[in-house]
Amino acid sequence: MKTLAALLLLSLCGGWNVAATSLAKRATLEEEIVAAALGNVEPHKGPSAKEIADAILEKLGDAQSEAGCRDGTVEGRFPVSCNVQACAGEWTGHIADASDQICADGWHVCSPAENGGNARDAVLVGTIDFVDGKNVDGCYAYNANNDFGKCRHLNCDESNANDMGAVGKKCNLKSGQKSCLNTGRIDLKGRACGFFKEGETDGLLCCKDVVSSYSESGCKDASTEATFPSTDLVQGCAGKWIGAIDFAGLQLCAPGWDICSPVDVSFHAALLKKISFSEASKPSGCFPYKASNDFGQCRPLDCSKQNNNDLGAVGKSCNLKSGQSSCLASGRIDLKNRACSTFTSGVTTGILCCKRKTYNIIVKTINIG
Repeated sequence: MKTLAALLLLSLCGGWNVAATSLAKRATLEEEIVAAALGNVEPHKGPSAKEIADAILEKLGDAQSEAGCRDGTVEGRFPVSCNVQACAGEWTGHIADASDQICADGWHVCSPAENGGNARDAVLVGTIDFVDGKNVDGCYAYNANNDFGKCRHLNCDESNANDMGAVGKKCNLKSGQKSCLNTGRIDLKGRACGFFKEGETDGLLCCKDVVSSYSESGCKDASTEATFPSTDLVQGCAGKWIGAIDFAGLQLCAPGWDICSPVDVSFHAALLKKISFSEASKPSGCFPYKASNDFGQCRPLDCSKQNNNDLGAVGKSCNLKSGQSSCLASGRIDLKNRACSTFTSGVTTGILCCKRKTYNIIVKTINIG
């Protein structure tokens, strides 16, 4: 009997950036992952199954060590970010004042409402897919309302604004609707608006507080030139790149980051849609991303076509058009002088880098004859 360490892809939070395609069957890629985990193993040297298991489980533990729940036990984690977690417990008073009762220090009840909510919370809650939200045991509320397919302020005095958003398999599940989540809609059953109700509510969805400085730079030189209040997963990185903008991410973005490509990568599109014109027009300089904003749309960049060659960007030195639409949440910002895909001195400061959607690796030991 021999042991096969099968590497299975599991969308948890903050792991290595690996392709989500037939991972368990790709021995070469497995060795590269193990090398990254061990730090001192050359790729293709054939580490043992035990080395694989020990290294990856250690990494997995490190990545998930922080609990956002006051009792230290996390009831639900989600694929894209470790900074949003489901925490069990009963609270007294309104949900807006419940953070200190259930969430850990440095965490708070997620409040993602578009009108008056926390913009960073909107990004975090917006990374949760319906499938991931419904897989959590129980029902965990957050401080927002999902009526009319929008992410709205919770108002218990209005019949159309008192369905409290939540995650969990015991909640009211509506896969075909829209909400604060990335896909689908999940509400608390029974309309226990803002308050804990035994039998309906198991706890809260907690989001990590914004820190005063970014713990991770998305720039290759570790110096972030542009940041945004609504998300720390998008950053402006200064520098000159060689060749077309397609290759700029490899030259200027940190490992695990790439040039923001909202047309090609849906996760990047969702991130840019959280950044308002007001936020995007404040950084000094001009940082383009890979897309065109022609005709007020987020379109594929094609420098050979006049209607697809206005490169989208952020920064106060760009071409600012507050009244138009684009890949951003509001307004439109383009690179000046139609310096389409290449670096242009005096026009281009650097590029806009987005965090890649990441995955953790988990090990299962399988006995085979």
